Amino acid sequence: MARINDTELLAHYRKRFHARPPTLRESPDKAVRLIVIIPVHDEPDLIPCLESLENCRTPQGWTEILLVFNASPDDAEAIHQQNRATRLQAEKWIAAQTNSPHRYHLLDFPDLPPKHAGVGLARKLGMDEGAHRLAQAGHLHNGLLICYDADCSCSPNLLAAYAHHFEANPESVACSTHFEHPLQGPLPSRQYAAAAAYELHLRYYIEALRWARFPYALHTIGSSMAIRVRSYLRHGGMNRRKAGEDFYFLHKLMTHNRVTELTEATVYPSPRASHRVPFGTGRAIGQTLDGRPPVSYSFQAFRDLAAWMHVLQNLQQIPSPTGPLLRDSLPTSIATFLENQHVERVQCEILANTSSLEQYQRRLTQWFDGFRCMKFLNWVSREIYPEQPVLEAAGMNDLTRNMTPYPDSLPPNLFSLLDLYRVHQKNHPSGFPASAPAPATEHGNRSSLHGDGA
Repeated sequence: MARINDTELLAHYRKRFHARPPTLRESPDKAVRLIVIIPVHDEPDLIPCLESLENCRTPQGWTEILLVFNASPDDAEAIHQQNRATRLQAEKWIAAQTNSPHRYHLLDFPDLPPKHAGVGLARKLGMDEGAHRLAQAGHLHNGLLICYDADCSCSPNLLAAYAHHFEANPESVACSTHFEHPLQGPLPSRQYAAAAAYELHLRYYIEALRWARFPYALHTIGSSMAIRVRSYLRHGGMNRRKAGEDFYFLHKLMTHNRVTELTEATVYPSPRASHRVPFGTGRAIGQTLDGRPPVSYSFQAFRDLAAWMHVLQNLQQIPSPTGPLLRDSLPTSIATFLENQHVERVQCEILANTSSLEQYQRRLTQWFDGFRCMKFLNWVSREIYPEQPVLEAAGMNDLTRNMTPYPDSLPPNLFSLLDLYRVHQKNHPSGFPASAPAPATEHGNRSSLHGDGA
């Protein structure tokens, strides 16, 4: 998209992506820079989430918090009743915050189309509204949209940390934020253990991707991410997926832009079980509580992925269209998968439209994106390397040997091993491997809260 001014950009986005007209009539404060979007669906305990954000101090007028109440006509009447009750509870709580530095707004969508109703559409509705409000305030060039969930809490520095992070990383269009599931509290101990097992799987998965030098290795947690509003509009906004919307959203950005990691603040997602979505944290915890042992990918799958990354990232010249395929020297697993994904045809298309080795590597790397990588891991787990118990997969391997000075004395239990991964990832934020062709920033421009170059 050619460079256009803010008014044209918003109009282009609204027309092309069929954004709904703005809902809120009250004009935003001209100082607003941060807009937090929280989907609310069948949430009986919203107030702790709001109290956690209220404790995050920012300059007066900087922050708006949009609560997106959502449901569809197909939802049970009990869900609609809960939404109404939670809304009344939220209105009463907000009215009592007479000295709040934030402004709270409630959006109500009780009749969303059943085909699309879900967390993705709710996030999109809130983020589109937020983009409109930042435009009204005159801050499309430096505003941030922050995704959060109604069952989360956070460290008190979260909102200030977002502002500082994007100022300190002007090349970043979005960021993923450090998260930790609570591991003790009023719930049954087995529920915290289930949450710990799933988080260990997530951290092992990301750490193994980094070890393999896969360039798109970032956590994609819906309650723990933020994006520059101008980049949000330029890249087509949030999707409407009922699950995995966060994964697809951040990976869409990662393949062409710099996405960073914020580790100076922490989001605490709920360890509750849920069967509302086909995958994700709540579903995984629920399955563990139902008796399904927590599992993860075999480390051998990442060894094979590493071989593919090594070949791709260390090419010395552009392959000939009639020469041997890149997969000829690869392990059988990745070679077979690439063949099933028609890599030969992809190579020919790339070769027909590139003139340099750097362009060739970048385009083939973008083709083998986070979604395709996960397809490989799921396929190879079914066909060649069966999944393993998560403690076995994440235990003694090349990852943990690099995390501790005592590799032969790994932590003895689930919680200690998870803590090892947490500390390591918080102290070593991911970045694109030096040998991988890193995606360029949008138009090569620098951007920050003081002026997004997108």
